[in-house]
Amino acid sequence: MTNPTAPSRGADILPFPTQSKPEAPEERLRRALITLDRAVAAQRAAVTDWQAAIGSLRQSMDGLGASVNTYHGTLGALSGKVVGLGEAARQLQAQAGPGEADQRR
Repeated sequence: MTNPTAPSRGADILPFPTQSKPEAPEERLRRALITLDRAVAAQRAAVTDWQAAIGSLRQSMDGLGASVNTYHGTLGALSGKVVGLGEAARQLQAQAGPGEADQRR
């Protein structure tokens, strides 16, 4: 239970800060232009970074494209060899005749 005779403590009220004198419109404009200049400079830097990232991505994609083309060429050559080996195996099987092929199984 709380003691009804104890003094109660309320909320602390904090005063809002006040400006000593109103700011001149020219000063507000000057500060706004400085802030705008900083924002434009930051945007310019961000665009430059983005362009560099796009250039890096383009190089990566070019390298990937070259690798895929090389892989495609290698698979094409391998396919030609497999077809040739398959044909050679069929020729050997035909030369061996039906009896010899069955004996090896």
